[in-house]
Amino acid sequence: GGCKEEAYVEVCMGDWKRIEYEILRDNMDNCLSVVDLESLDPMGVHSQDSIMVIPSQTMTNEEMRTLRNVSFTIARHFNVVGAINLQYAFHPKTREFQVISSSGGNLRTSRTSTVAAKASGYPIAYVAARLAMGSNLVELRNLMAEATTACCEPSMDYVAVRAPVWPSDQATHGRQLNMSQQSVGEVLAFGRTFEESLQKALRMASPTRRGFESCSIAETLKTEEELLAALKTPTPERIRVIAEALKRDMAVDKIH
Repeated sequence: GGCKEEAYVEVCMGDWKRIEYEILRDNMDNCLSVVDLESLDPMGVHSQDSIMVIPSQTMTNEEMRTLRNVSFTIARHFNVVGAINLQYAFHPKTREFQVISSSGGNLRTSRTSTVAAKASGYPIAYVAARLAMGSNLVELRNLMAEATTACCEPSMDYVAVRAPVWPSDQATHGRQLNMSQQSVGEVLAFGRTFEESLQKALRMASPTRRGFESCSIAETLKTEEELLAALKTPTPERIRVIAEALKRDMAVDKIH
């Protein structure tokens, strides 16, 4: 058995952004974008092992509108009634994008959906269940803001940062991240700015550290070449390497 003819199509997306959208759709074809999420790491790292920022901080309004419309089209194409999580790989320069993953539909919600619900205050699982039972977004009331209906998209005047929690500091030494999840938990921090939320998240994820600061591993990197090599390698300590690079007055464009 088996196929006699096979075709392999491969595209390198190692430096593409990872963007996620949480979408709701009812049986009357009303669609709603709850929130968009952006990973701090580029493609190549499991979404649960990457620091996640809500809402996206580096996408333009036009780029976000494009992915939002595509998400609605996908939800309608598959006749989703409930919630669906869509993950995109987005090229930062050419604006090319690829759909890399979709999960949800009906009563099933992804792990990212729980983070999105906490970050936005929108009860995604509850609304998705009611939609699957025949309700629609217009008639459902918003449980958080009772003056509006469930069809009103959340408006965030703050930034939420989700950071992974690792088994122990010792266990992360020399560990390289990939598409297999290695974190054992997560924390979620809120602030008025990205910097404030990131600092809170890092302090909660590693209580023995002061937040966004260097580490002993990064400090042992003597040359700029060693520092750049560490920045290119996805590890649990890469955020600390970034702090060390900024401490040494390395240009932001070079770090990026």
